[in-house]
Amino acid sequence: MKTSTMFALLMSAAMATSVQADESSVDFRLDPIVGLSSSGSTAPGTVGQWLTPNAFYGYADVNYTSADGSRSWNQESFTSDGLPAGPRNGEPFGPRREGVLPAPAADLPSARSLLEAGRLQADVTRVHPWDEASAGANWDRTFSLLPNTSITFSGTATLGSDRPITTESSFEASPNLNPQYANRGVLGFHSVADDGLGWRNGISVIARIMNFDPRLPAGSPSLGRLGSVDDFAYSSDEQGHVSLTLFNHSDELMFTNLSIGVFARAPFISPIPEPATWLAMLLGLGVLGWRRLKIRKWLPVLAAVGLAGAAHAESISVDFQLDPITGLSTDSSSPAGTVGHWITPNSFFASETTSYHRPDQTGSYRSTSFGSGRLADSAVGTQPFGNFSRSVDPVAADAPSARLAVEPGHLRAEISRQKPEDTAETYLSWRRAFTLDPNSSITLSGLLAFNPPMPLALVPRFSTTPKPQDTVANTAWFSFRDDASWGWGNGISIVANILNQDPRDFTAPLLGREPGPDDFAYSADPQGHLSLTVFNRSDQSMFGSFEVLFLSSLVQAPIPEPSTWLAMLLGLAVLVWRGRPGVRRTGTGSWPFDGSLKTATA
Repeated sequence: MKTSTMFALLMSAAMATSVQADESSVDFRLDPIVGLSSSGSTAPGTVGQWLTPNAFYGYADVNYTSADGSRSWNQESFTSDGLPAGPRNGEPFGPRREGVLPAPAADLPSARSLLEAGRLQADVTRVHPWDEASAGANWDRTFSLLPNTSITFSGTATLGSDRPITTESSFEASPNLNPQYANRGVLGFHSVADDGLGWRNGISVIARIMNFDPRLPAGSPSLGRLGSVDDFAYSSDEQGHVSLTLFNHSDELMFTNLSIGVFARAPFISPIPEPATWLAMLLGLGVLGWRRLKIRKWLPVLAAVGLAGAAHAESISVDFQLDPITGLSTDSSSPAGTVGHWITPNSFFASETTSYHRPDQTGSYRSTSFGSGRLADSAVGTQPFGNFSRSVDPVAADAPSARLAVEPGHLRAEISRQKPEDTAETYLSWRRAFTLDPNSSITLSGLLAFNPPMPLALVPRFSTTPKPQDTVANTAWFSFRDDASWGWGNGISIVANILNQDPRDFTAPLLGREPGPDDFAYSADPQGHLSLTVFNRSDQSMFGSFEVLFLSSLVQAPIPEPSTWLAMLLGLAVLVWRGRPGVRRTGTGSWPFDGSLKTATA
């Protein structure tokens, strides 16, 4: 059964089941802390002082599948990094920050996280069991504690869920955990749903007794403090009242770090029909399994990035126009003038991502992926490459965007960003197998164009990977890409495979085909005309396949204008950047292009 048909049946089967929404929330209210003074002094009646301002991070995260099978992951986040210390020196947990992802449609998930003075909150909802949502907020602060004193942190956590849950409390102390910390106490209060899928919401309070003075430079001598079993005391009840007490039983000043975090989640659940729906499913909807598509690449939403840099809008469109492949027919009739036919449909997978950094230190990450396996026949099409498009629209006027279009004989990617600290990327892989008549050849060629023309280091590279006695007898990898840029790069890679097995049957025996030194030929010119030819130099029909990898990226590390250097030195831009690794090659490596282009001859 075709994957698209299976998906349609699965969606129908799921709709036949009773929809059971999932809502989860946690709300933590901190009791006033009167024993610690603000940073800089230990006031009368206090037992210590805050040494650092509030530090925090929060996120709202949703992952869902649309009716056409495309998969989306959206995240909103906020952080204290880069914010002025003044507003963060107030009461725990700090100035109000919120991350919100409202549901794009009535049946899609939503998530929200909130941090404000004395309160942490997270809540999520989702309707369909194949979607998921999560949210959380985490706070951290360091303080000192006078000799032979103690301090208690307490509050009330309210856990909410529309599913039956039980609550659990836990505490664990870890004396002499490592050279940096003499002890660590972890108090947890969380819920467990009755579906066996783990915690749904909860809170954790973590105290660390430090073995160094945080006011001194890194690498200062250890304080030599040893943890003991009576460093902590705690309490909790079923109503969510929790408290954690720290003791300084020594005659020396003690340094302690406190962290409090909340989370709520509505996890992916494999849809299991209610008993009343079994009959309808057996009458034609089918009993189909669901396997979670997990294409998540954690990309932290970074803050305090490039605020001093001048805004510089950038946009790229990468366009590949395929020359008609007239030598392969779409069926086995093999009319005159053809040398073979396609034996598998178009198979493609694509993804688009954007990352947006707001001036208020919140961030937005969007990722959408789609594949041919879950699309209707009209979207898969009969001619390379298919017929489907998808975009990630900007969430604000100055936010990045990405769009990818797969059309008959045409691939196009469009990305844009307004600020160099943001990112936009697209990626597409396409594959299709064919048969090739004896003593013949077939060529995949076309024109690669960029708009606007950019000073990219577009370099052609060619490599082959002979694999005797493998399912793929030989592979040629021909790329025309800007590999010098950060991230994916920009350009195209064309792959030709000589197959040693019928690609329609993974259990078929190997055919004994041996790789040869002249199995392929390629050509390129500075204008972007590309071609890759595969030869069948035997007297037997041959199985082969073409692949195309199509890339566009705006993630290169920003180079500040001269006028911004002073501001950067003053600390207004703290840049932390993660470069995404390039697509793994199937060839033997990136060989320098020597300019000796082969000519494709049959």
